[in-house]
Amino acid sequence: RGKNIFCCNKQAAVTAASYFTPAYTRIPGKMRYYSCGPGTCWGISAAGNIYCRLKVKPVSCAGSKWLRVPGQFRMVEVGTDGTVYAINYGGVVYRRVGISALKPQGVQWARIHFLGRKFRHVTADLGTLWLVELNGNLIRCQ
Repeated sequence: RGKNIFCCNKQAAVTAASYFTPAYTRIPGKMRYYSCGPGTCWGISAAGNIYCRLKVKPVSCAGSKWLRVPGQFRMVEVGTDGTVYAINYGGVVYRRVGISALKPQGVQWARIHFLGRKFRHVTADLGTLWLVELNGNLIRCQ
């Protein structure tokens, strides 16, 4: 089931004294998984559909609108450099390719092959890809 979505602008988050003090903005819609990068936020609905929130900025975290992107996924993560990774229900990892200023949602999903390994979580930042296998093993890729 999906949950309400909230965001906090960069300045409010940096200067917050605690988790409760920044001003949060409610974003229309409900998602069960949500991750943001420098120009977009991505969410997974309760049905597993994936959406890209367009025109997200550090001073305006709510963005402009949701755009449905083809695919069914368990989770999605966006790095601080804007790279987007997702894991499908079979534990397969994908990277969104073709992301640009003109097409922030990218153009397609590219499967990343890990010799049959299956994953439940992925995150990427500072040139490192971190994955958690279904059995709990942590994998680091540089």
